[in-house]
Order: sequence, then structure tokens, then C-alpha cells
Amino acid sequence: MATMLRTNYPDTLTTNALPWLEEVIDQGRKVRPEEFKPMFRMMSTDKPHVQYTGIGALGTFVETEENANVTFDSVNQGFDKTLTPLQYALGYSVSRVALDDDKVGFLKNLSSHLGRSYTESRNILAADIFN
Repeated sequence: MATMLRTNYPDTLTTNALPWLEEVIDQGRKVRPEEFKPMFRMMSTDKPHVQYTGIGALGTFVETEENANVTFDSVNQGFDKTLTPLQYALGYSVSRVALDDDKVGFLKNLSSHLGRSYTESRNILAADIFN
């Protein structure tokens, strides 16, 4: 006799839980603020690499007399930098039986901890630039 198990239908049995799970994770993210945001200009990309070329700066203005020749300046090419986006991930696994037996709510609250861990990881990675 064939038995239908919940594990055979994960899409249909977890569809209702996804909005709740996202909300709980977002609550965890709000607990720990993203301290790095004022210090960095954040941009997103869908490219595997992003390249930048720096240029030098112009000098300071020079005092001149009326109708005198203007001093001209030029800039030099500076550094080249290639950025490669990285991906980070973290998850946890709980059996259905353990989740059903979680009377205190400890396991259900792990999702908000995941959100806090996300924010803390971003803060630490940003601070590593200064260390």
C-alpha cells in the first residue's frame, strides 16, 4: 500500500508558511541595525565582474591677474579595480517531528535569529575593510 508523505509535496504544504517565514526573518533583521550603510555606497549588479578605473585629481586654482593666461592642468589614469560579487548563505534544518513537538517555540524562533545573523554578517564583512 502506497503512503503519501508530507515530504513528497513540499511546495503545496509550505506555500502558506512562506510569507510568515519572510516576516519572521525580517523581524530578526530589524533587531540589529545595519551599521555600515552610512559609510558605503551600495550598488547592485547582475554581472559576474564589475571594473573601475580611477583617475587622478586636478590641482588647486592658481591666482592670476586680469587678462592673464590661464594655467591648465591634466589628470593621469590611476588604479584599475575589478570587483567580483560574492554570495553568502546560512540555513538550518529541523525535522517535522521536532517542529511539531516544539511546545515552547524555540525552534520556530530560529527564523528571526537567521535574520539577525544576516544583518550581523553584513556588519562584520563591512567592518573587515577597516581592520
